[in-house]
Amino acid sequence: PIYYMENNTNENRIMRMTGNAFLRITPIKDLRIELSGSAQYYDKDSNTYYTTAASGNWAQGEGAKSSGSHLTERTWETLLQAVANYDFSFGGHTFNIMAGASSEKSNTGFSTNQSFSGPFPNDAIQGSFDGSKVSVKTNTVTEKTQKNLASVFGRLQYNYKEKYMFSGSLRYDGCSIFGADNKWGVFPAVSAGWMISNENFFKKLNLPWWNTLKFRVSYGETGNNNISNTAAYATLSAVTYAGQAGYQANSLGNPDLGWEKTKSADFAVDLGFVNNRIQLSLDYYTKRTSDLLYQVPVPGASGFSTVWDNLGDIDNKGFEIELEHRKNFRNWGYSVKGNFSYAKNKIISADEPDNVDKPWQRRAGTSIDEMYGYIAEGLFQTWDEINDPDIAKTTASNLQPGDIRYKDLNGDGVINDDDRGYLGKNSTPDKIVGLALSGNWKNFDFSVLFQAALGGNTWFTGSAIWPFESKASVSQDVLNNYWSTNNTAEQNANVFYPRLSSDHSDNNYIESTYWLKSSDYLRLKNVEIGYRLPKSVNKFLGVEELRFYANAVNLITWDHMKIFDPESPNGAVNYPQMKVFNFGVHVSF
Repeated sequence: PIYYMENNTNENRIMRMTGNAFLRITPIKDLRIELSGSAQYYDKDSNTYYTTAASGNWAQGEGAKSSGSHLTERTWETLLQAVANYDFSFGGHTFNIMAGASSEKSNTGFSTNQSFSGPFPNDAIQGSFDGSKVSVKTNTVTEKTQKNLASVFGRLQYNYKEKYMFSGSLRYDGCSIFGADNKWGVFPAVSAGWMISNENFFKKLNLPWWNTLKFRVSYGETGNNNISNTAAYATLSAVTYAGQAGYQANSLGNPDLGWEKTKSADFAVDLGFVNNRIQLSLDYYTKRTSDLLYQVPVPGASGFSTVWDNLGDIDNKGFEIELEHRKNFRNWGYSVKGNFSYAKNKIISADEPDNVDKPWQRRAGTSIDEMYGYIAEGLFQTWDEINDPDIAKTTASNLQPGDIRYKDLNGDGVINDDDRGYLGKNSTPDKIVGLALSGNWKNFDFSVLFQAALGGNTWFTGSAIWPFESKASVSQDVLNNYWSTNNTAEQNANVFYPRLSSDHSDNNYIESTYWLKSSDYLRLKNVEIGYRLPKSVNKFLGVEELRFYANAVNLITWDHMKIFDPESPNGAVNYPQMKVFNFGVHVSF
């Protein structure tokens, strides 16, 4: 990575301009009308240059395989909104009525992209590469596809003496990226709360150690429009054929494409004890997402492979627990806050054949990010196992002892795509844990934050499992633990990595449980200590507050992977989260 940074050019010049306007008027008592508008302009100019040596082709000479690009991008966005609020109350009843409308336009503009490739005479131009010194290989100009969103919304809030609380809202949203008949969606939401601890019957229980008891319940519907701006439309792209300029079909459209919808319900209770120094919140939620925005396969005769459509249903269920205790004394105090969350999703229906003969490949019943691959059964140890016709094997060439064995799920004696299936392991953790500690003594203060993620997994890929990948060396972890003819049978039975080879065969480096590793971790995320100067000193210096502090970020990580960051997108070479040490001064006037 250091060599790439020192020998390649990757320059980005970005300018953002943002403007906002706001007007509030009160035509009558308790009625507020607010008008707002904002605009943002974005301008990006990017130059890249990658040297031949950095691409792993240094033997071909300077400039032989070098490449560069010049990208410009300009977009602007606007948002207009009008909101009216009316508040009134009587006899302990408090109401708020809100109504409004908004209009949003985004992604308006264009981008240009010029790409260049060698051979170049040398790499002398990389420091100020602008494409002017070489001939243009490709030059494209793309007009941005605008996305428009219009909304009308309203809300009613009610509160009676902080005992009974109710809120109801309704949105009517329209988005330009959907089909002509499904651009608009209706999304209602309601919520209610009951503060039992404010009821007279609760107070008569005379429980001084129990201060808060509140129940909350809510239901709501939301819509998702996070897809390509042209997903619903058949698009064309410019093409030159036999010297003649023209257009070709670029994608299929779907005039029936509409909103992805999620219905969610939440049930919660809040508790407070010992003058609310101990607080506990319990939340249980369930969600059902339907009409998922999904690219589905289409017959090859159409000339395309997929089209956007609404299909499938997913259930999400989970709960969250948050517990906090804090106490202050004359010269010192402390706080302990912990949280735990669990979430599980399940695909109820999906676009797939029945797969009755291969139930391990059915999508329905699995989770969204459940991993898919082969089930490994260790390593081949001898040539007798390689030559045994009763042991199923892949069709990979050059199969040898030290290669990975796989389970023959359908029992046909061959390891192929029919033996791949869902593995019951997810890439996303299903349990998240956090613990925050803080305290103060006189003018000193400190804080500590731990975070943990459990139930997640990752594939080891790239240089994590491929010896000599991209002409790189072999990691020490591989060298200390790979199958070898120089090992004893007992040693080979206990190694982790298959035989060492520069041949990345189809047998050893495919996605399977062999390379599926737990990404569970516990991380000391942040530690900070600070000192505030006495008020008398602040007054002498003419400041409100002066605080010195030192902190450390990502200080210690405990995990199973050891050689890679457990939060990396996959078990390969990625920039890990860095340890950061800060020292600073905070001044308030």
